Amino acid sequence: MSDTQKKGHVFISHSSEDKEFVRSLAAQLKNRDIPVWVDEEELLPGANWQSAIERAIRDASVILVVVSENSAHSSWQNLEIGMALSLTQQMPPDAQLVIPIRLRRDDQVPELPYFLKMRQSLESNASDVADVAESVANAIERSIR
Repeated sequence: MSDTQKKGHVFISHSSEDKEFVRSLAAQLKNRDIPVWVDEEELLPGANWQSAIERAIRDASVILVVVSENSAHSSWQNLEIGMALSLTQQMPPDAQLVIPIRLRRDDQVPELPYFLKMRQSLESNASDVADVAESVANAIERSIR
């Protein structure tokens, strides 16, 4: 089992069309010694990806939800978000941190889905990856105090 498959990692929910941003964000977080679970790195050939993703969401300490124009059309990401929110409702308060990241393109800021509107979000564009990683790292640090 790799380090990022252990409990306490960051799970990044995203549309495959936002993969470049997610790769950069994951690299920035790993550079800060924060374990990250990203599907393309963790899913092995032949793995039951649905159960692996469910387990990764359940075992995550932090779930980042990248919300973009692309995510509105991603049925799988919507399923991941539903799983994450369902699991967090079964946990003690503050057991899992869910952070929406609104990824803007061409100055268009995507609307948060209804079920994420009650969560404080970050706003970013593709060039703000280091700032987003810093904000996430700060949120993690504060949540474990």
